[in-house]
Amino acid sequence: MSYRDDLEGALRRAEAQGRELADARRQGLVDQSRIAQLQGELVATRHAIALLRRGEPFAYAPHLPYQGSSAATVLVLGILSLVVCGLLGPVAWQLGNQESRRIEDRLVDPATRGTVTAGRVLGIVATVLMLLSLFILVPLLAVG
Repeated sequence: MSYRDDLEGALRRAEAQGRELADARRQGLVDQSRIAQLQGELVATRHAIALLRRGEPFAYAPHLPYQGSSAATVLVLGILSLVVCGLLGPVAWQLGNQESRRIEDRLVDPATRGTVTAGRVLGIVATVLMLLSLFILVPLLAVG
Protein backbone atom coordinates (compact mmCIF):
# COMPACT_ATOMS: atom_id res chain seq x y z
CA MET A 1 0.00 0.00 0.00
CA SER A 2 1.25 3.44 -0.77
CA TYR A 3 1.24 6.54 1.39
CA ARG A 4 -1.72 7.91 -0.57
CA ASP A 5 -3.79 4.74 -0.01
CA ASP A 6 -3.05 4.84 3.72
CA LEU A 7 -3.98 8.50 4.00
CA GLU A 8 -7.17 8.12 1.95
CA GLY A 9 -8.19 5.10 4.00
CA ALA A 10 -7.56 6.95 7.25
CA LEU A 11 -9.55 9.95 6.00
CA ARG A 12 -12.49 7.70 4.99
CA ARG A 13 -12.30 5.98 8.36
CA ALA A 14 -12.32 9.30 10.24
CA GLU A 15 -15.31 10.47 8.21
CA ALA A 16 -17.23 7.26 8.92
CA GLN A 17 -16.36 7.42 12.62
CA GLY A 18 -17.53 11.04 12.75
CA ARG A 19 -20.85 10.06 11.15
CA GLU A 20 -21.31 7.17 13.56
CA LEU A 21 -20.53 9.39 16.55
CA ALA A 22 -22.96 12.07 15.33
CA ASP A 23 -25.66 9.43 14.81
CA ALA A 24 -25.09 8.06 18.30
CA ARG A 25 -25.39 11.52 19.81
CA ARG A 26 -28.42 12.42 17.68
CA GLN A 27 -30.23 9.25 18.72
CA GLY A 28 -29.59 10.08 22.34
CA LEU A 29 -27.59 6.93 22.87
CA VAL A 30 -27.73 6.13 26.57
CA ASP A 31 -24.57 4.01 26.46
CA GLN A 32 -22.00 6.65 27.34
CA SER A 33 -19.22 4.07 27.16
CA ARG A 34 -19.98 3.53 23.45
CA ILE A 35 -19.86 7.28 22.81
CA ALA A 36 -16.54 7.47 24.69
CA GLN A 37 -15.21 4.55 22.63
CA LEU A 38 -16.24 6.25 19.38
CA GLN A 39 -14.59 9.49 20.49
CA GLY A 40 -11.38 7.62 21.36
CA GLU A 41 -11.34 5.88 17.97
CA LEU A 42 -11.85 9.18 16.20
CA VAL A 43 -9.00 10.81 18.15
CA ALA A 44 -6.67 7.88 17.30
CA THR A 45 -7.61 8.10 13.62
CA ARG A 46 -7.01 11.85 13.52
CA HIS A 47 -3.62 11.30 15.17
CA ALA A 48 -2.72 8.73 12.51
CA ILE A 49 -3.78 11.20 9.80
CA ALA A 50 -1.55 13.87 11.33
CA LEU A 51 1.40 11.44 11.34
CA LEU A 52 0.77 10.51 7.73
CA ARG A 53 0.53 14.14 6.63
CA ARG A 54 3.89 14.87 8.30
CA GLY A 55 5.36 12.12 6.17
CA GLU A 56 6.01 9.67 8.97
CA PRO A 57 5.68 6.05 7.88
CA PHE A 58 2.32 4.49 8.57
CA ALA A 59 4.03 1.64 10.41
CA TYR A 60 4.81 4.10 13.20
CA ALA A 61 1.27 5.36 13.41
CA PRO A 62 -0.70 4.03 16.35
CA HIS A 63 -2.63 0.86 15.62
CA LEU A 64 -6.22 1.72 14.84
CA PRO A 65 -8.33 -1.07 16.29
CA TYR A 66 -11.11 -2.40 14.13
CA GLN A 67 -14.65 -2.48 15.41
CA GLY A 68 -16.36 -5.81 15.94
CA SER A 69 -17.62 -7.45 12.79
CA SER A 70 -21.02 -8.99 12.22
CA ALA A 71 -19.68 -11.17 9.39
CA ALA A 72 -20.53 -14.41 11.20
CA THR A 73 -24.07 -13.18 11.81
CA VAL A 74 -24.50 -12.35 8.14
CA LEU A 75 -23.25 -15.80 7.13
CA VAL A 76 -25.46 -17.62 9.66
CA LEU A 77 -28.51 -15.63 8.54
CA GLY A 78 -27.69 -16.39 4.91
CA ILE A 79 -27.44 -20.12 5.60
CA LEU A 80 -30.61 -20.14 7.70
CA SER A 81 -32.47 -18.23 5.00
CA LEU A 82 -31.78 -21.06 2.54
CA VAL A 83 -32.28 -23.96 4.94
CA VAL A 84 -34.96 -22.88 7.42
CA CYS A 85 -36.74 -19.63 6.65
CA GLY A 86 -36.59 -17.66 3.41
CA LEU A 87 -37.79 -14.54 5.22
CA LEU A 88 -34.29 -14.21 6.68
CA GLY A 89 -32.87 -13.71 3.16
CA PRO A 90 -33.58 -9.97 2.91
CA VAL A 91 -32.23 -9.51 6.44
CA ALA A 92 -28.95 -11.25 5.55
CA TRP A 93 -28.77 -9.24 2.32
CA GLN A 94 -29.27 -5.90 4.10
CA LEU A 95 -26.86 -6.69 6.94
CA GLY A 96 -24.32 -7.84 4.37
CA ASN A 97 -24.62 -4.52 2.54
CA GLN A 98 -24.13 -2.58 5.78
CA GLU A 99 -21.12 -4.66 6.78
CA SER A 100 -19.59 -4.25 3.30
CA ARG A 101 -19.84 -0.47 3.70
CA ARG A 102 -18.15 -0.72 7.10
CA ILE A 103 -15.34 -2.78 5.53
CA GLU A 104 -14.89 -0.18 2.77
CA ASP A 105 -14.76 2.57 5.40
CA ARG A 106 -12.04 0.53 7.15
CA LEU A 107 -14.03 0.29 10.35
CA VAL A 108 -13.98 -3.51 10.21
CA ASP A 109 -11.15 -5.92 9.42
CA PRO A 110 -11.01 -6.47 5.63
CA ALA A 111 -10.29 -10.16 6.26
CA THR A 112 -14.01 -10.61 6.98
CA ARG A 113 -14.99 -9.57 3.45
CA GLY A 114 -15.27 -13.17 2.18
CA THR A 115 -17.58 -14.22 5.01
CA VAL A 116 -19.76 -11.16 4.50
CA THR A 117 -19.92 -11.73 0.75
CA ALA A 118 -20.89 -15.38 1.21
CA GLY A 119 -23.69 -14.52 3.65
CA ARG A 120 -24.90 -11.70 1.45
CA VAL A 121 -25.01 -13.90 -1.66
CA LEU A 122 -26.89 -16.61 0.25
CA GLY A 123 -29.38 -13.95 1.38
CA ILE A 124 -29.84 -12.75 -2.21
CA VAL A 125 -30.37 -16.31 -3.46
CA ALA A 126 -32.89 -17.03 -0.69
CA THR A 127 -34.75 -13.79 -1.44
CA VAL A 128 -34.94 -14.58 -5.16
CA LEU A 129 -36.15 -18.12 -4.45
CA MET A 130 -38.75 -16.80 -2.02
CA LEU A 131 -40.05 -14.29 -4.56
CA LEU A 132 -40.13 -16.90 -7.32
CA SER A 133 -42.07 -19.29 -5.13
CA LEU A 134 -44.55 -16.53 -4.30
CA PHE A 135 -45.07 -15.68 -7.97
CA ILE A 136 -45.58 -19.35 -8.80
CA LEU A 137 -47.61 -20.48 -5.77
CA VAL A 138 -50.02 -17.55 -5.51
CA PRO A 139 -51.46 -18.01 -9.04
CA LEU A 140 -51.65 -21.77 -8.52
CA LEU A 141 -53.54 -21.35 -5.26
CA ALA A 142 -55.84 -18.73 -6.78
CA VAL A 143 -56.76 -21.10 -9.64
CA GLY A 144 -57.27 -24.11 -7.38
